[in-house]
Amino acid sequence: MKTVATAKANKLCIYCQKAVADTQDHVPPKLLFPKPRPGNLATVPCCNICNGRFEMDDEYFRLTLTSRLEVSSNREAVSANTTAIRGLDRAESEGFRFAFMSSIVAISPAGDPVREQDNSRVQATVTRIIKGLFYHQTGRPLPREYEANAFEVEDTPEMMPPQLYEVWETLKTCPQQDIRNMFSYRFYVMSANPNCSWWLMQFYESILFMGLTRRTEGKGRPLPSDAS
Repeated sequence: MKTVATAKANKLCIYCQKAVADTQDHVPPKLLFPKPRPGNLATVPCCNICNGRFEMDDEYFRLTLTSRLEVSSNREAVSANTTAIRGLDRAESEGFRFAFMSSIVAISPAGDPVREQDNSRVQATVTRIIKGLFYHQTGRPLPREYEANAFEVEDTPEMMPPQLYEVWETLKTCPQQDIRNMFSYRFYVMSANPNCSWWLMQFYESILFMGLTRRTEGKGRPLPSDAS
């Protein structure tokens, strides 16, 4: 974690938008990438409190994604998984290790563990990546009255609802940003509202997430018309 020189200018954390940004957050989290890490990782202004809060969710996200069978042919994912597994041996990781091992609910016919994924923790990391990339691409934080949502693309695109498939097709025409063979993303911002956007992200060449930013009314009730 390194101190941000611009904190002297009282730049605020892009996540809480309350505290002074006294450090930087890597987007996506740098622990997803084995060393030597890519030189083109984006960084965004962040406060130490938010940064510390992200750590365990990021660890869970890395361990969950890199343990999946579909990324077993990606050398970077295998390397990241080796580092993550090694980290479970630390004494201070005992609680995290127990929680992760307890997520195994079955063994597949091939002998691979089948885990029950904690979607809230995965969501926490993916939506933060969207907020970080939004800042990286627009130069401004997502307003506090807006939210980021995301979901994993598990079906073939043709199985999507028509409206969502249309978004998918539009995203596929957008320029792709790549960080080696570990992470890539495409996005577009709605012309009618520059705070509304759609995102398509791929991890380790295999795992896809779609996400969006949109205005939230009251306590978490999104307005569909903003991002449709």
